[in-house]
Amino acid sequence: MEDRWSLEGGDEKLVTSNVKEEILTIEAPSQTDINNLIEEKKVSLFSKYFGFSKPKSNEIKLQNKPEIKYKPYRVTEGLYTVTYLRQVNHTLQLEKDVESVMIDGKEFVVNKDALKVSGLLGKLGSGISVGGSGINLSFGPLENLIKDKASDTLGDKDFKLTEKRTIEIPKILERCLHSFHDVFCFDASSANPILSNDIWKEIKNSKPRLKNGRPKGFKEVLSEKKAVEEVNKKLVREPDDSKRILNQNFSIIRSQIYFVPMIHCKLMYKGSPKELVINGLTLEEEKN
Repeated sequence: MEDRWSLEGGDEKLVTSNVKEEILTIEAPSQTDINNLIEEKKVSLFSKYFGFSKPKSNEIKLQNKPEIKYKPYRVTEGLYTVTYLRQVNHTLQLEKDVESVMIDGKEFVVNKDALKVSGLLGKLGSGISVGGSGINLSFGPLENLIKDKASDTLGDKDFKLTEKRTIEIPKILERCLHSFHDVFCFDASSANPILSNDIWKEIKNSKPRLKNGRPKGFKEVLSEKKAVEEVNKKLVREPDDSKRILNQNFSIIRSQIYFVPMIHCKLMYKGSPKELVINGLTLEEEKN
């Protein structure tokens, strides 16, 4: 037997490959759009703190010029493929005149006791089996019995037993290929990989204007290595039915950093200052 079909030996080592990292900056909204967003969001910002005393828009004063800060998100797409051997038993259905089968030089004798219902009961999903404890009769779903109106037609022409011979071939080896693939978006302003998949969905759906490179003065904290390790944990897993792994490959097919603009401004209402932060991609207020 070739080594690739042998259950002996250790599992193949995981092969890993990465693509080149890409760094992109999402363009911030125009100054007009920023001013409109602040006007739209500022009342709801203070309404959360003042309850029934809802402030009026002209009572809320802007304390500084809106500032754009950039928050990094790391998008990492992984693909894991594994080829492995699975060991199973197979049952073969044979014609009634077959007594034994020769497979790869080994003879397998048929099971002559196997009986199967044909005709009407067979259509109903019923069956008869013969074993050491006697004959067992099982019926299919009740709704099928009613549907076919068979309760009063169980005559000889509908109830017929036919012999069905079978053999069971043990320890059959199957060579299988599985793949696992997904895209993960992490908040790269943290050293720990925190998922932020909603941002990736927004990037895909809104298709914002992009430019290459980092914005001046801003840098990601979450390293590419840390993100790849996290994706590896989520994708790389041995199949439950594996007897031996023949080869496996883990690939990073997307490694990107997106710098998302965040609009920061300070507002004042009745001597109470609050900071408003608006996500320049989703155009929604950022929750603390």
